Amino acid sequence: MIRTSSFKRSEDGNIAMLFGLTLPLFLLFAGGAVDFSRHNAVRADLIESLDAAGLAIAQLDAANGPEIRSLTEAERTEYLKDFGRDFFDENFSHDGIVEDLEVDFDIDNLTITPRASGRLKTLLLGVADRVFQGSSAFTYISIDSDTQITRAASGDTEVALILDTTGSMASDNRIEDLKAAAKEFVDVLIREDQTDFYSKVAIVPYGGSVKVGSHALAARGPIAAPKSITAINKNSRVTITAPDHGFTDGAFVRISGVNGMTQVNNTGENVYVVRNATANTFQIRHVNESSGASTGSWVDSSGWSTYTNGGSIYCTTPGCQYNFFLSDSGDDWRLFQITDCVSERTGVDAYTDQSVAASKVGRVYARLDNPYVCPPSEVAGLTSDKEDLNDTIDDLAANGNTGGHIGIAWGWYTVSPNFSDLFPGDSAPAAYDNDEVAKSVVIMTDGEYNSSYCNGVVSQTSTSGSGGSSDKINCDAPNGHSYDQALALCDAMKDQGIVVYTVGFKIVDSVNARNMMRQCATSPAHEYLAEDGAALKRHFAAIAQAISQLHVSR
Repeated sequence: MIRTSSFKRSEDGNIAMLFGLTLPLFLLFAGGAVDFSRHNAVRADLIESLDAAGLAIAQLDAANGPEIRSLTEAERTEYLKDFGRDFFDENFSHDGIVEDLEVDFDIDNLTITPRASGRLKTLLLGVADRVFQGSSAFTYISIDSDTQITRAASGDTEVALILDTTGSMASDNRIEDLKAAAKEFVDVLIREDQTDFYSKVAIVPYGGSVKVGSHALAARGPIAAPKSITAINKNSRVTITAPDHGFTDGAFVRISGVNGMTQVNNTGENVYVVRNATANTFQIRHVNESSGASTGSWVDSSGWSTYTNGGSIYCTTPGCQYNFFLSDSGDDWRLFQITDCVSERTGVDAYTDQSVAASKVGRVYARLDNPYVCPPSEVAGLTSDKEDLNDTIDDLAANGNTGGHIGIAWGWYTVSPNFSDLFPGDSAPAAYDNDEVAKSVVIMTDGEYNSSYCNGVVSQTSTSGSGGSSDKINCDAPNGHSYDQALALCDAMKDQGIVVYTVGFKIVDSVNARNMMRQCATSPAHEYLAEDGAALKRHFAAIAQAISQLHVSR
């Protein structure tokens, strides 16, 4: 009894029992502090290495060097992923202590998302597992992370897409490939949030010339108004009355819209030679196109219907509604009509971005039955509206010859502050000395430039692919060949600090086109060659990425 009571009174064993019960908790708290500290350090290294690898991938992709240009889309993605894994391995300093480490990258044209997962073996928490007799709950801590690299501009950006929409683009699905590539460019470059910085794109389609639509009057100046007819007599030598008509003997005029004596509207192209002009009247002769335009017979109206009213007389020289000219063939007189397209500027401002208020650009005259030199797609000024840009791209149509230098000029004009009167409001380009704005142009072609102009008509010095000799005027282009004009414009743009990218589409066999792409580009790194639609789309995305800045968005 005494021993039993003594045992009950002893407290030495209670301490041992309490220690045994609290030891696992102590190990959990102490081990957790140590191992979770290690976990945070390793994860911080993991995130930093993932960010670095993702940025490296984006920069390599944007550079689009020769090592990846020839790859298919799938091959390119795997190449970039392998590059990213190698880059990660070189930077991650805890590789040996993270087990089952897996690193991968989700890559698209807007974002790069690096992902990593693995498990970290604990130093002290694992002891708790042994205390709990075989539990493995504390032996490993999962470690994973993802981050995201957004290809988005960190400054204001103005870019002109100068797009070849000539007749050759109608073949081999090229125009559809171009539309897909241009939309990809817009999708990559134009950010949804334009609050802090804006990104804007202009679309400049070109064929034989550039269509400026409602801007034509301001760009190339007005055209001479027609004179109104008040009377036409019936005589073997018809006399036309038009007060203050202003025409002189030998002038070529076109007559249309006459009522009653409609026969005068239906003679050839209705072009006549003025004779015996007074202040208010003149007589007319037919045009003899084979032996000299002014030697035709007198117009005899004696057997025609009686004039009732109406009728207009148009001059037919450059600056008029019509242009009557001797063709390159030398024995064919042609009548072309003014269009809302424009050609190159001549004179001292040929290779400048001087305002059109001070120096007009060239006119474009086209055949009445087929204005192929005037492309159907119109230039669109700078905008951040993706829907509008995509609608413009959807409307692109292939047609005509190749006056690419005119496209280059208007690409420059759309980002030039000197053209803010022509492209006002949100489309107005920023000043050149605004350091917050980066200006670029992207010149795309699928072949050689071939068409230059004289007096608004394709010149006789234009080369193969520019149309037949009967549709060319018998004079040389004052500025020379389209190829030489393009190079001069590229040099002038680069002197203004505009970055020039070039994209040749299926031009492997075209020496002149390849040379021009090389010489126009700001540097060899700014020149791209696409052998198919997939490559064209990839290159456009790469250029958009190169123009944009890169940042870690999460």
